[in-house]
Amino acid sequence: MSSITNDEFRVALDLSVNHRTFQRGNINVWLSWVRLEDRWEGALVFTRADAKDRDAIRPCIIPMNRAWIWDDTIGDPHEAMSTALMFCDALGMNPLNMSDVFRIRMLVNDYLDDLLRIPPRPTGASKERVAAVIEGVDKASGKPIEVEVHDAD
Repeated sequence: MSSITNDEFRVALDLSVNHRTFQRGNINVWLSWVRLEDRWEGALVFTRADAKDRDAIRPCIIPMNRAWIWDDTIGDPHEAMSTALMFCDALGMNPLNMSDVFRIRMLVNDYLDDLLRIPPRPTGASKERVAAVIEGVDKASGKPIEVEVHDAD
């Protein structure tokens, strides 16, 4: 039996290390990082908030290098729609219901600027727990805002 080396096994996505998290209805929105080859890249990740079984957790990942497809000006609307359909299915939504598909598109659009501003992944990130979440609405844009209060271990 051979042993696994660091070169053979690398974590591609670790949601315990994230920049910010949000909950929008039954969808968790994560601003985190995904490993692409030998580097970490910012990513927008969606998971079901109500998933209690590990088999029900199917992360939907938009890495920074694919964020452009969602842009209204330079994006690829066909690719964005196709991806939104797959995300609906993975998140337990109905991909045949256009309101579910457009909900995914709206979620991406709501957090696209946040993804574009995500800092580099911290090295040796400390494990912090969210002690409280403060929710509100930005009066200027009408977008929901969340602020997390962290308690370091």
